[in-house]
Amino acid sequence: LAPRAHRVRELWVSALVPFGPSDAAAIAAMARTLAAAGLLLPLALLVCVLCVGVVGEQEATPAPAAPAAAPPHALAKPPPPVPDSSFYVSVMLLGSVAFIMSLWYLLHWHDDEIRAYNWNVLSMTVCTFTGVLIGMSWSTCFNAFVIGPPNIAGPRATILCDAGACLGWYIMLQCVLAYVSGALDSEKAKKQDDRVRTVLNLKCFAVLLGITMGASNLALWGLIQQQVPHDMRHMLGVIIFCVLCLWVLFKIGDKVRECVSKHGDGEVDDFEKLWDRFAEETEDGALSMSVAHLIVQALRFHITGVLPLPGGQMPPGLLSSASDVKALFGF
Repeated sequence: LAPRAHRVRELWVSALVPFGPSDAAAIAAMARTLAAAGLLLPLALLVCVLCVGVVGEQEATPAPAAPAAAPPHALAKPPPPVPDSSFYVSVMLLGSVAFIMSLWYLLHWHDDEIRAYNWNVLSMTVCTFTGVLIGMSWSTCFNAFVIGPPNIAGPRATILCDAGACLGWYIMLQCVLAYVSGALDSEKAKKQDDRVRTVLNLKCFAVLLGITMGASNLALWGLIQQQVPHDMRHMLGVIIFCVLCLWVLFKIGDKVRECVSKHGDGEVDDFEKLWDRFAEETEDGALSMSVAHLIVQALRFHITGVLPLPGGQMPPGLLSSASDVKALFGF
């Protein structure tokens, strides 16, 4: 599809050159979009075929016959049939191969803009999942080594320990962004004057540490939400309390950044502005993660009547009904 789309784009551009460069550029941009969309068409067809296969298999499977009445002397029940998972494993294997090949194809696309957007999405995805895993695993390990298992330490000690971990991640975020941006050594940063590399490093570490701090906040505020009475009034109160606490913390951080930036010369240079800009964007992202998690927890409690665990998992032994699933899907 790519060579044909590229040839069509060349023909369209050559045919529209007499009408003016703006029209030719617009048609060229549209041709690039059609070429990218042409790559997604085989993937969409593959997904449709797989979905039809799953539905057809479920419809073709005969309904199990009613079990015959067991004789009075039968004491043991026959073991349940083992489900055949090979079909689902093959579907996931085909989907993984199609995803990896599509990703490789998009990262080597002939258009610079498409390659740049794909690398940007890939970098954000890696930083997001890495930050979530680091935040969750660090909180669990930190609590286990400092206060012991949560069922022994109790909820209060666990909340205090999680709050200390969140504060530590926030301080680390500020220190790393200040160092990477060059705000701590502006003279050295001015001599190097590599703004592009500085901005790219700030984007990487801001997303990574911001997601890590947000994941730690999820564990903290999810546990706090578990301790209040389980009704919507207290659930919404926890959300408001979370916003107020993080707002105060971020205001303190903003004042500290302002004092550090104006220390010495009394002015704020470009590198210190970069530090403040990326720090504020990361703080907004962490606040949004925490508030969104608490809102989703409250909505799930309102729909199902059971508050999920602090990490969002269903409590052990609880199965959702079909109406709950439809209501959650609607929300």
